[in-house]
Amino acid sequence: LRFQNRITINNNNCTTQFEAVATNPNTSVFANTTIGDQQPNSDLTVSDLRDGFDAVVLSHGSTCDRQLNIEGSSLGNVVDAGAFVGWYNGDPHHVALDIDLSGKTAVVIGQGNVALDCARLMVCPYEHIQPTDITSSSAHRLSNAHFENVHVVGRRGPIEAAFTTKEMRELSRIPGVVCMIGKQQDSTFSPVSFSDEENAYINSNRPLKRKMKLLQSFGGNEGVDSAAQVHLDFFLSPVKFLPKAEEDCVGGVLFDVMELDGDFSSGRKAVRTGKTIEMAADLVITSIGRVGTSIDSSIPFNTRLNHIEHQEGRVVGVDDVYCSGWVKTGPVGTIATTLADAQRTALVIASDLKKKMEGSDSAQSIEEKKRSREEMLKKIRGKALSFDQWKVIEAEERKEGKKVGKVAEKITDIDMMLEVARG
Repeated sequence: LRFQNRITINNNNCTTQFEAVATNPNTSVFANTTIGDQQPNSDLTVSDLRDGFDAVVLSHGSTCDRQLNIEGSSLGNVVDAGAFVGWYNGDPHHVALDIDLSGKTAVVIGQGNVALDCARLMVCPYEHIQPTDITSSSAHRLSNAHFENVHVVGRRGPIEAAFTTKEMRELSRIPGVVCMIGKQQDSTFSPVSFSDEENAYINSNRPLKRKMKLLQSFGGNEGVDSAAQVHLDFFLSPVKFLPKAEEDCVGGVLFDVMELDGDFSSGRKAVRTGKTIEMAADLVITSIGRVGTSIDSSIPFNTRLNHIEHQEGRVVGVDDVYCSGWVKTGPVGTIATTLADAQRTALVIASDLKKKMEGSDSAQSIEEKKRSREEMLKKIRGKALSFDQWKVIEAEERKEGKKVGKVAEKITDIDMMLEVARG
Protein backbone atom coordinates (compact mmCIF):
# COMPACT_ATOMS: atom_id res chain seq x y z
CA LEU A 1 0.00 0.00 0.00
CA ARG A 2 2.77 2.43 0.99
CA PHE A 3 4.84 2.02 -2.17
CA GLN A 4 2.23 0.96 -4.75
CA ASN A 5 -0.67 3.31 -4.02
CA ARG A 6 -2.38 5.53 -6.54
CA ILE A 7 -1.48 9.18 -6.84
CA THR A 8 -4.09 10.94 -4.78
CA ILE A 9 -4.34 13.05 -1.68
CA ASN A 10 -7.42 11.14 -0.48
CA ASN A 11 -6.22 7.55 -0.61
CA ASN A 12 -7.70 6.87 2.83
CA ASN A 13 -10.08 3.91 2.53
CA CYS A 14 -7.46 1.14 2.47
CA THR A 15 -5.33 2.84 5.10
CA THR A 16 -8.33 3.21 7.41
CA GLN A 17 -9.20 -0.48 7.07
CA PHE A 18 -5.63 -1.56 7.79
CA GLU A 19 -5.48 0.68 10.82
CA ALA A 20 -8.77 -0.65 12.17
CA VAL A 21 -7.37 -4.19 12.07
CA ALA A 22 -3.94 -3.23 13.42
CA THR A 23 -5.39 -1.36 16.43
CA ASN A 24 -7.84 -4.10 17.35
CA PRO A 25 -6.96 -5.38 20.86
CA ASN A 26 -6.85 -8.93 19.48
CA THR A 27 -4.23 -8.03 16.87
CA SER A 28 -0.44 -7.90 17.25
CA VAL A 29 1.75 -6.44 14.51
CA PHE A 30 5.34 -7.58 13.93
CA ALA A 31 6.63 -5.48 11.05
CA ASN A 32 10.18 -5.59 9.64
CA THR A 33 10.09 -9.40 9.86
CA THR A 34 10.97 -11.61 6.88
CA ILE A 35 9.02 -14.87 6.54
CA GLY A 36 10.02 -17.88 4.44
CA ASP A 37 13.14 -20.01 3.98
CA GLN A 38 13.43 -18.87 0.34
CA GLN A 39 13.67 -15.21 1.32
CA PRO A 40 16.99 -13.39 1.80
CA ASN A 41 17.77 -12.81 5.48
CA SER A 42 14.77 -14.83 6.62
CA ASP A 43 13.73 -14.42 10.25
CA LEU A 44 11.06 -17.13 10.45
CA THR A 45 9.85 -20.02 8.30
CA VAL A 46 6.27 -21.03 7.57
CA SER A 47 6.96 -24.10 9.71
CA ASP A 48 7.80 -21.82 12.65
CA LEU A 49 4.42 -20.13 12.25
CA ARG A 50 2.55 -23.45 11.98
CA ASP A 51 4.14 -24.61 15.23
CA GLY A 52 2.81 -21.58 17.07
CA PHE A 53 -0.60 -20.89 15.54
CA ASP A 54 -3.80 -22.73 14.65
CA ALA A 55 -4.00 -21.04 11.23
CA VAL A 56 -1.44 -19.30 9.03
CA VAL A 57 -2.60 -17.13 6.10
CA LEU A 58 -0.22 -16.30 3.25
CA SER A 59 -1.24 -13.06 1.57
CA HIS A 60 2.00 -11.64 0.23
CA GLY A 61 0.71 -10.78 -3.24
CA SER A 62 2.56 -10.81 -6.55
CA THR A 63 5.72 -8.88 -5.92
CA CYS A 64 7.60 -8.92 -9.24
CA ASP A 65 6.96 -7.32 -12.63
CA ARG A 66 6.22 -9.67 -15.51
CA GLN A 67 9.05 -9.42 -18.04
CA LEU A 68 8.67 -9.00 -21.81
CA ASN A 69 12.03 -10.70 -22.48
CA ILE A 70 12.40 -9.24 -25.97
CA GLU A 71 15.49 -7.92 -27.71
CA GLY A 72 16.66 -4.60 -26.28
CA SER A 73 15.09 -5.05 -22.84
CA SER A 74 18.43 -4.22 -21.20
CA LEU A 75 18.73 -0.83 -22.95
CA GLY A 76 18.85 2.25 -20.77
CA ASN A 77 15.51 3.93 -20.03
CA VAL A 78 13.52 0.70 -20.45
CA VAL A 79 11.93 0.55 -17.01
CA ASP A 80 9.49 -1.79 -15.25
CA ALA A 81 6.32 -0.12 -13.98
CA GLY A 82 6.93 -1.55 -10.50
CA ALA A 83 10.30 0.18 -10.33
CA PHE A 84 8.87 3.47 -11.65
CA VAL A 85 5.96 3.42 -9.19
CA GLY A 86 8.34 2.45 -6.37
CA TRP A 87 10.65 5.33 -7.34
CA TYR A 88 8.05 8.08 -7.13
CA ASN A 89 6.49 6.55 -4.01
CA GLY A 90 9.77 6.45 -2.10
CA ASP A 91 10.39 2.69 -2.01
CA PRO A 92 13.93 2.37 -0.58
CA HIS A 93 14.67 -0.36 -3.13
CA HIS A 94 13.91 1.97 -6.06
CA VAL A 95 14.78 5.53 -4.95
CA ALA A 96 18.04 5.33 -6.89
CA LEU A 97 16.31 4.27 -10.13
CA ASP A 98 18.36 5.33 -13.16
CA ILE A 99 15.77 7.09 -15.32
CA ASP A 100 16.10 9.94 -17.82
CA LEU A 101 13.00 12.16 -18.02
CA SER A 102 14.40 14.70 -20.45
CA GLY A 103 12.83 13.25 -23.62
CA LYS A 104 9.70 14.27 -25.51
CA THR A 105 8.09 10.89 -26.22
CA ALA A 106 7.32 8.07 -23.78
CA VAL A 107 5.78 4.67 -24.48
CA VAL A 108 3.93 2.72 -21.79
CA ILE A 109 3.41 -0.92 -22.77
CA GLY A 110 0.25 -2.27 -21.16
CA GLN A 111 -3.24 -0.89 -20.68
CA GLY A 112 -4.14 -1.54 -17.05
CA ASN A 113 -4.68 1.02 -14.30
CA VAL A 114 -1.00 0.99 -13.36
CA ALA A 115 -0.10 1.87 -16.97
CA LEU A 116 -2.49 4.83 -16.86
CA ASP A 117 -1.02 5.97 -13.53
CA CYS A 118 2.46 5.96 -15.07
CA ALA A 119 1.21 7.96 -18.05
CA ARG A 120 -0.59 10.40 -15.77
CA LEU A 121 2.55 11.11 -13.75
CA MET A 122 4.48 12.01 -16.89
CA VAL A 123 2.00 14.71 -17.93
CA CYS A 124 0.65 15.89 -14.56
CA PRO A 125 1.35 19.52 -13.54
CA TYR A 126 3.51 20.04 -10.45
CA GLU A 127 0.68 21.63 -8.48
CA HIS A 128 -1.29 18.39 -8.81
CA ILE A 129 1.62 16.23 -7.64
CA GLN A 130 3.23 18.34 -4.95
CA PRO A 131 0.54 18.04 -2.20
CA THR A 132 0.54 14.21 -2.39
CA ASP A 133 2.95 11.92 -0.57
CA ILE A 134 5.09 11.37 -3.65
CA THR A 135 8.65 12.13 -2.59
CA SER A 136 9.66 15.75 -3.16
CA SER A 137 12.68 14.71 -5.22
CA SER A 138 10.49 12.66 -7.59
CA ALA A 139 7.86 15.42 -7.78
CA HIS A 140 10.48 17.99 -8.81
CA ARG A 141 12.01 15.70 -11.43
CA LEU A 142 8.58 14.86 -12.87
CA SER A 143 7.58 18.53 -12.97
CA ASN A 144 10.74 19.32 -14.93
CA ALA A 145 9.91 16.64 -17.49
CA HIS A 146 8.24 17.87 -20.68
CA PHE A 147 6.80 14.86 -22.43
CA GLU A 148 4.75 16.01 -25.41
CA ASN A 149 3.51 12.56 -26.43
CA VAL A 150 2.81 9.56 -24.21
CA HIS A 151 1.64 6.37 -25.91
CA VAL A 152 -0.24 3.77 -23.86
CA VAL A 153 -0.06 0.62 -25.96
CA GLY A 154 -2.00 -2.66 -25.88
CA ARG A 155 -1.88 -5.73 -28.11
CA ARG A 156 -5.65 -6.16 -28.20
CA GLY A 157 -8.58 -3.80 -28.72
CA PRO A 158 -10.35 -1.24 -26.52
CA ILE A 159 -12.97 -3.78 -25.38
CA GLU A 160 -10.20 -5.93 -23.88
CA ALA A 161 -8.30 -3.02 -22.25
CA ALA A 162 -8.03 -3.60 -18.48
CA PHE A 163 -8.10 0.00 -17.22
CA THR A 164 -11.22 1.31 -15.53
CA THR A 165 -13.41 4.19 -16.67
CA LYS A 166 -12.58 6.10 -13.47
CA GLU A 167 -8.83 5.98 -14.14
CA MET A 168 -9.25 6.96 -17.77
CA ARG A 169 -11.55 9.86 -16.90
CA GLU A 170 -9.07 11.21 -14.34
CA LEU A 171 -6.30 11.12 -16.92
CA SER A 172 -8.46 12.90 -19.49
CA ARG A 173 -9.23 15.75 -17.06
CA ILE A 174 -5.64 16.83 -16.43
CA PRO A 175 -5.30 20.51 -17.48
CA GLY A 176 -3.33 20.95 -20.68
CA VAL A 177 -3.55 17.26 -21.61
CA VAL A 178 -5.54 15.79 -24.48
CA CYS A 179 -6.34 12.08 -24.79
CA MET A 180 -6.80 10.60 -28.23
CA ILE A 181 -7.12 7.27 -29.96
CA GLY A 182 -3.88 6.32 -31.72
CA LYS A 183 -3.83 5.72 -35.45
CA GLN A 184 -0.38 4.26 -35.79
CA GLN A 185 -1.38 1.41 -38.11
CA ASP A 186 -3.63 3.22 -40.58
CA SER A 187 -4.91 6.79 -40.57
CA THR A 188 -8.32 5.57 -41.78
CA PHE A 189 -8.65 2.85 -39.13
CA SER A 190 -10.58 3.63 -35.94
CA PRO A 191 -10.32 1.07 -33.09
CA VAL A 192 -13.47 2.55 -31.49
CA SER A 193 -15.71 1.93 -34.52
CA PHE A 194 -17.33 -1.33 -33.54
CA SER A 195 -19.00 -4.14 -35.47
CA ASP A 196 -22.60 -5.16 -34.83
CA GLU A 197 -21.38 -8.12 -32.74
CA GLU A 198 -19.12 -5.85 -30.70
CA ASN A 199 -21.88 -3.28 -30.15
CA ALA A 200 -24.23 -6.02 -28.95
CA TYR A 201 -21.58 -7.20 -26.48
CA ILE A 202 -20.85 -3.64 -25.31
CA ASN A 203 -24.54 -2.83 -24.82
CA SER A 204 -24.97 -5.92 -22.65
CA ASN A 205 -22.37 -4.68 -20.18
CA ARG A 206 -23.11 -1.30 -18.58
CA PRO A 207 -19.62 -0.54 -17.18
CA LEU A 208 -18.04 -1.49 -20.51
CA LYS A 209 -20.55 0.67 -22.37
CA ARG A 210 -19.55 3.68 -20.25
CA LYS A 211 -15.88 3.03 -20.92
CA MET A 212 -16.34 2.70 -24.67
CA LYS A 213 -18.42 5.88 -24.75
CA LEU A 214 -15.58 7.73 -23.02
CA LEU A 215 -13.02 6.39 -25.49
CA GLN A 216 -15.21 7.33 -28.45
CA SER A 217 -15.38 10.88 -27.09
CA PHE A 218 -11.62 11.15 -27.62
CA GLY A 219 -12.12 10.71 -31.37
CA GLY A 220 -12.69 14.41 -31.90
CA ASN A 221 -9.51 15.49 -30.08
CA GLU A 222 -7.18 15.36 -33.06
CA GLY A 223 -5.73 18.76 -33.78
CA VAL A 224 -6.71 20.16 -30.37
CA ASP A 225 -3.94 22.39 -29.05
CA SER A 226 -2.36 20.98 -25.88
CA ALA A 227 0.86 20.86 -23.91
CA ALA A 228 0.81 17.06 -23.97
CA GLN A 229 -1.05 14.31 -25.77
CA VAL A 230 -1.80 10.84 -24.43
CA HIS A 231 -2.38 8.35 -27.24
CA LEU A 232 -4.23 5.09 -26.63
CA ASP A 233 -2.71 2.72 -29.18
CA PHE A 234 -4.43 -0.62 -29.73
CA PHE A 235 -3.53 -3.79 -31.65
CA LEU A 236 0.24 -3.42 -31.23
CA SER A 237 2.56 -6.04 -29.72
CA PRO A 238 6.22 -5.14 -29.01
CA VAL A 239 8.84 -7.14 -30.91
CA LYS A 240 12.03 -5.38 -29.83
CA PHE A 241 13.34 -2.15 -28.36
CA LEU A 242 15.49 -0.12 -30.71
CA PRO A 243 18.59 1.77 -29.52
CA LYS A 244 19.33 5.40 -30.25
CA ALA A 245 22.15 5.86 -32.74
CA GLU A 246 25.51 5.26 -31.06
CA GLU A 247 23.88 5.20 -27.61
CA ASP A 248 23.08 2.39 -25.17
CA CYS A 249 19.59 3.67 -24.44
CA VAL A 250 16.21 3.17 -26.02
CA GLY A 251 15.20 5.24 -29.03
CA GLY A 252 12.15 3.41 -30.31
CA VAL A 253 10.00 0.29 -30.29
CA LEU A 254 9.25 -2.12 -33.13
CA PHE A 255 5.69 -3.46 -32.95
CA ASP A 256 3.81 -6.22 -34.69
CA VAL A 257 0.39 -5.05 -35.86
CA MET A 258 -2.26 -7.36 -34.45
CA GLU A 259 -5.87 -8.24 -35.10
CA LEU A 260 -8.44 -10.21 -33.16
CA ASP A 261 -9.45 -13.73 -34.09
CA GLY A 262 -12.47 -15.57 -32.68
CA ASP A 263 -15.68 -14.39 -31.04
CA PHE A 264 -16.82 -13.44 -27.55
CA SER A 265 -18.20 -16.89 -26.75
CA SER A 266 -14.97 -18.75 -27.51
CA GLY A 267 -12.60 -15.92 -26.59
CA ARG A 268 -10.92 -13.39 -28.87
CA LYS A 269 -7.18 -13.78 -29.36
CA ALA A 270 -4.68 -11.31 -30.75
CA VAL A 271 -2.90 -12.67 -33.82
CA ARG A 272 -0.20 -11.11 -35.99
CA THR A 273 -1.16 -9.55 -39.31
CA GLY A 274 2.36 -9.74 -40.74
CA LYS A 275 2.72 -5.94 -40.63
CA THR A 276 5.08 -4.01 -38.36
CA ILE A 277 5.49 -0.39 -37.33
CA GLU A 278 8.15 1.59 -35.47
CA MET A 279 7.38 4.12 -32.77
CA ALA A 280 9.88 6.66 -31.40
CA ALA A 281 10.51 6.46 -27.66
CA ASP A 282 12.84 8.34 -25.31
CA LEU A 283 11.48 6.33 -22.38
CA VAL A 284 9.69 2.97 -22.23
CA ILE A 285 7.77 1.73 -19.19
CA THR A 286 6.58 -1.88 -19.31
CA SER A 287 3.38 -2.53 -17.39
CA ILE A 288 2.22 -6.00 -18.44
CA GLY A 289 1.26 -7.41 -15.06
CA ARG A 290 2.84 -9.04 -12.05
CA VAL A 291 4.17 -12.46 -11.15
CA GLY A 292 4.18 -14.18 -7.80
CA THR A 293 7.00 -16.05 -6.12
CA SER A 294 7.28 -18.79 -3.53
CA ILE A 295 8.60 -17.54 -0.20
CA ASP A 296 8.98 -20.94 1.48
CA SER A 297 10.00 -24.38 0.22
CA SER A 298 7.15 -26.04 2.09
CA ILE A 299 4.50 -24.21 0.03
CA PRO A 300 3.52 -25.66 -3.38
CA PHE A 301 3.63 -22.86 -5.95
CA ASN A 302 2.28 -23.20 -9.50
CA THR A 303 4.62 -21.13 -11.67
CA ARG A 304 2.44 -21.58 -14.76
CA LEU A 305 -0.76 -20.32 -13.13
CA ASN A 306 1.22 -17.93 -10.94
CA HIS A 307 -0.31 -18.79 -7.57
CA ILE A 308 -0.10 -21.14 -4.60
CA GLU A 309 -1.66 -24.58 -5.10
CA HIS A 310 -4.81 -24.56 -2.98
CA GLN A 311 -8.34 -25.84 -2.61
CA GLU A 312 -10.80 -23.13 -1.56
CA GLY A 313 -7.90 -21.26 0.07
CA ARG A 314 -6.45 -24.28 1.90
CA VAL A 315 -2.83 -24.78 0.79
CA VAL A 316 -2.52 -28.24 -0.75
CA GLY A 317 -0.60 -30.73 1.39
CA VAL A 318 0.19 -28.28 4.22
CA ASP A 319 -2.15 -28.45 7.20
CA ASP A 320 -3.39 -25.25 8.83
CA VAL A 321 -1.96 -22.99 6.10
CA TYR A 322 -4.23 -20.86 3.90
CA CYS A 323 -3.81 -18.26 1.18
CA SER A 324 -5.65 -15.14 0.09
CA GLY A 325 -5.35 -12.38 -2.50
CA TRP A 326 -3.16 -12.48 -5.61
CA VAL A 327 -0.95 -15.24 -4.22
CA LYS A 328 -4.14 -17.35 -4.24
CA THR A 329 -5.82 -16.18 -7.45
CA GLY A 330 -2.92 -14.92 -9.53
CA PRO A 331 -2.45 -11.18 -10.22
CA VAL A 332 -5.95 -10.33 -11.43
CA GLY A 333 -8.72 -8.10 -10.15
CA THR A 334 -9.04 -4.98 -8.04
CA ILE A 335 -9.11 -4.21 -4.32
CA ALA A 336 -12.84 -4.98 -4.30
CA THR A 337 -12.43 -8.45 -5.84
CA THR A 338 -9.48 -9.20 -3.56
CA LEU A 339 -11.58 -8.21 -0.55
CA ALA A 340 -14.33 -10.61 -1.62
CA ASP A 341 -11.75 -13.38 -2.02
CA ALA A 342 -10.33 -12.66 1.45
CA GLN A 343 -13.81 -13.04 2.91
CA ARG A 344 -14.15 -16.45 1.25
CA THR A 345 -10.84 -17.60 2.73
CA ALA A 346 -11.86 -16.27 6.17
CA LEU A 347 -15.06 -18.33 6.06
CA VAL A 348 -13.06 -21.46 5.25
CA ILE A 349 -10.70 -20.79 8.17
CA ALA A 350 -13.62 -20.17 10.54
CA SER A 351 -15.21 -23.45 9.47
CA ASP A 352 -11.98 -25.38 10.00
CA LEU A 353 -11.33 -23.78 13.39
CA LYS A 354 -14.85 -24.62 14.52
CA LYS A 355 -14.25 -28.28 13.70
CA LYS A 356 -10.95 -28.15 15.58
CA MET A 357 -12.63 -26.67 18.65
CA GLU A 358 -15.25 -29.38 18.59
CA GLY A 359 -12.42 -31.92 18.65
CA SER A 360 -10.68 -29.82 21.35
CA ASP A 361 -6.89 -29.63 21.41
CA SER A 362 -5.20 -31.24 24.37
CA ALA A 363 -3.76 -29.05 27.12
CA GLN A 364 -0.33 -30.35 26.04
CA SER A 365 -0.89 -29.17 22.44
CA ILE A 366 -1.99 -25.71 23.60
CA GLU A 367 1.08 -25.43 25.83
CA GLU A 368 3.37 -26.52 22.97
CA LYS A 369 1.98 -23.78 20.71
CA LYS A 370 2.48 -21.23 23.46
CA ARG A 371 6.13 -22.26 23.86
CA SER A 372 6.62 -22.08 20.08
CA ARG A 373 5.27 -18.53 20.02
CA GLU A 374 7.63 -17.55 22.82
CA GLU A 375 10.56 -18.98 20.82
CA MET A 376 9.46 -17.00 17.75
CA LEU A 377 9.32 -13.78 19.74
CA LYS A 378 12.85 -14.41 21.00
CA LYS A 379 14.07 -14.75 17.39
CA ILE A 380 12.61 -11.45 16.22
CA ARG A 381 12.89 -9.42 19.44
CA GLY A 382 14.89 -6.27 18.82
CA LYS A 383 14.21 -6.39 15.07
CA ALA A 384 10.42 -6.51 14.70
CA LEU A 385 8.46 -3.26 14.89
CA SER A 386 5.06 -2.84 16.53
CA PHE A 387 2.20 -0.87 15.02
CA ASP A 388 2.83 1.90 17.57
CA GLN A 389 6.39 2.17 16.25
CA TRP A 390 5.06 2.37 12.70
CA LYS A 391 2.81 5.25 13.82
CA VAL A 392 5.93 7.06 15.06
CA ILE A 393 7.39 6.83 11.54
CA GLU A 394 4.11 8.01 10.03
CA ALA A 395 3.89 10.96 12.42
CA GLU A 396 7.44 12.03 11.57
CA GLU A 397 6.71 11.87 7.83
CA ARG A 398 3.53 13.91 8.24
CA LYS A 399 5.35 16.49 10.33
CA GLU A 400 8.02 16.90 7.64
CA GLY A 401 5.37 16.97 4.91
CA LYS A 402 3.41 19.71 6.64
CA LYS A 403 6.46 21.97 6.48
CA VAL A 404 6.27 21.95 2.66
CA GLY A 405 2.49 21.70 2.18
CA LYS A 406 2.38 17.94 1.55
CA VAL A 407 0.39 15.09 3.05
CA ALA A 408 3.69 13.50 4.07
CA GLU A 409 7.36 13.44 3.17
CA LYS A 410 8.32 9.78 3.12
CA ILE A 411 11.51 8.54 4.68
CA THR A 412 13.27 6.60 1.94
CA ASP A 413 16.12 5.07 3.93
CA ILE A 414 15.36 1.90 5.92
CA ASP A 415 17.99 2.55 8.61
CA MET A 416 16.58 6.02 9.15
CA MET A 417 13.05 4.59 9.45
CA LEU A 418 14.24 2.17 12.13
CA GLU A 419 16.06 4.93 13.97
CA VAL A 420 12.92 7.08 14.03
CA ALA A 421 10.73 4.15 15.10
CA ARG A 422 12.97 3.21 18.00
CA GLY A 423 13.46 6.76 19.17
